[in-house]
Amino acid sequence: MLPDVPGRRKRGTVPFMDNASAAVFAVVLLLVAGPGVPAGALETDLSGSVFEIPEDLSPEAGNVPLMPDVPPDAVRYDDDGFPESPRGLLVVGPDPAGYSLLMRDVKFPFLLSAQFLNRQRDAVFLAREGLVEDPLPDGSFMNIPYGYGALKTTTAYISLVEGIVVPHVSDNQKDYRQFPLRDVYLGVSLGVTGLLAGARYVERERFLGYARAGWNFLGGLGGAAMAPLNYTALGVHLGAGLEFPGLLENLIGQNHWSVGGEVRLGFGDADHDLLTPGVVWMPGVFFDLEKRARSGGRSHGGGVSHDGPVSGIRAARRPRVVQRHPIGS
Repeated sequence: MLPDVPGRRKRGTVPFMDNASAAVFAVVLLLVAGPGVPAGALETDLSGSVFEIPEDLSPEAGNVPLMPDVPPDAVRYDDDGFPESPRGLLVVGPDPAGYSLLMRDVKFPFLLSAQFLNRQRDAVFLAREGLVEDPLPDGSFMNIPYGYGALKTTTAYISLVEGIVVPHVSDNQKDYRQFPLRDVYLGVSLGVTGLLAGARYVERERFLGYARAGWNFLGGLGGAAMAPLNYTALGVHLGAGLEFPGLLENLIGQNHWSVGGEVRLGFGDADHDLLTPGVVWMPGVFFDLEKRARSGGRSHGGGVSHDGPVSGIRAARRPRVVQRHPIGS
């Protein structure tokens, strides 16, 4: 049972610590949590910085603490007597003096003074080859579908309670922000249709479209054997199709197949023959086999970029921003 603190304010007072106490708590918290940066420091130039700029969070941005909706019979207590939800979040509620919580075996409520937020990037998943499954703390899996990526973040809430020296640190809260994979590839090709520069767009590893244009250096050469490819000096290729994981993974490793249709347009009289057309239109089909290097990560053929495991805010592997949200107005 936590003892009653003689200096505790009475109900109805402003739920803030005095400036000196709040400053001491803030300094101690930042030293323990690691090399964080106060939100006010973001006003400086961050070009080329590795710090992650926090977004406008809700409800924190509204000067309101996080209040998980937990049934009374689902509330648990940690080793320090703080009430927690099944996910390890501090259970607080509205109070005439602000926001308060009930400690274990204590009848009167304790006022919440301030709440801090620590959020950092944990991993980036790219499901280019198939479904990606990321294990969660409860043993279940978070699925990132094929053709999508996901930014995984870890958030911890640090709460200061009036009259309690030890702050409450929530369990790490994991979040996944999915996004479709959209890629643009630029390159050059050399073949019987000439030297071509091209651009290729791929949507969610399923649909593709491309355009190529360049000089047909074989124009006018080869005679009838190369007709009609050698009629024109400039070529333009337009195509679209489907892309999917290949069927030869056991033989050549990860690969993708692309099938579709294209049209080739030729311009300019290259053979100087008045009997051949100066503009050529040729429809056709294509099949591409793309060999891919294997990506790391636990997945069913997916890629993952990981910054390292996170075990509490004291084990963070990278600089991060600590954003403070005082409670009350």
